[in-house]
Amino acid sequence: MHVNRIGRKEAVILKRGIVSDIFIYTERKTDGKRVKHATCVKDHGILGDVYAKGGERQITLRSKGLKDWLKMQHEKGLCFDKFKENITIADMYFSQLTPDTEIQIGEALLRISGFQKECYGEACKFFKNDVTCSIPEGCRFAMVVEEGTIKVGDAVVIVTKG
Repeated sequence: MHVNRIGRKEAVILKRGIVSDIFIYTERKTDGKRVKHATCVKDHGILGDVYAKGGERQITLRSKGLKDWLKMQHEKGLCFDKFKENITIADMYFSQLTPDTEIQIGEALLRISGFQKECYGEACKFFKNDVTCSIPEGCRFAMVVEEGTIKVGDAVVIVTKG
C-alpha cells in the first residue's frame, strides 16, 4: 500500500486510473474543446466551462469504457449526444466511485457527489426496447475540494482520509 500527502490530508492509494481526455465547454449545446490541461476551481468546477456553476455537479466524469461502448452502438439512445463529460478516465472501475469518495487528479482533489446519470425513461429507444444502457454506470459527478491543474495522462487516485 502506498501513502501520499494531498494538501492537509493523508491518502492511501487504493486504485489508479488515468485521464485520457479533458473537455471544456465554452457554449451550451456544442461540442467541447479537447484540451491538454485544465484548472479546477474550488466550489465551482473547471475554469472557463459554461456548465461550471458550483453545486453538486461541478465536473462530469465518464469512463473510457463507456465512451468506447457508445461508439460501438448502431442505434443511439436519447442522451448519447446530450451527455457531455469534462474528464474521461481510463483503466478504472466506476463502481468504486461512490458518493463522498475522494479522488486526486494532478493537483486537484475532487469528491464524488453524484452517482450515475438519470435515465430519460420512456423518451429513449433503449428504454422502450428494454435494452440495457451503460451510461448510468459509467458516469459520475464531482465537486472540487482542493483546486489545482489537471492534465491528460495524470493518474486518477482514489484516496481515503487517514
